[in-house]
Amino acid sequence: MRRTRRMLATAAVTLASTGLLVAGAGSAWADDPAPTPAPITLSPEQPAQVCNERIPKLLERIAKLQTRIDGDASVAGSTARLQQRLQQAKAAGRTEVADRIQKRLDNRPRQVDRLASAKTRIERFRDEKCG
Repeated sequence: MRRTRRMLATAAVTLASTGLLVAGAGSAWADDPAPTPAPITLSPEQPAQVCNERIPKLLERIAKLQTRIDGDASVAGSTARLQQRLQQAKAAGRTEVADRIQKRLDNRPRQVDRLASAKTRIERFRDEKCG
């Protein structure tokens, strides 16, 4: 019984002193000015790798996605295929599946806009930085 009390008392003292240390350190941290970020340094190979390898791969991937989205009903992942699957699910009475597909169809214009925006940003970066 005495051991338990002693352990509880030790734990309480430790907790209280830790709390005081944290509270004191918190006010000391608030007084320090914000550190300035370190400059970013790139080796000569890094921009070349981005311009020559990464950007073309990204643009190719975006083009493939846009082609797939714009494909006909035989192309998996196309908008036309999703619409076909929606009609099939509704005809079969599968309302949960139809709702899930409808949500994907509702989200599709945002995805197309995001792809177009990404393509524009990547091309702008390429034109400015890769010369």
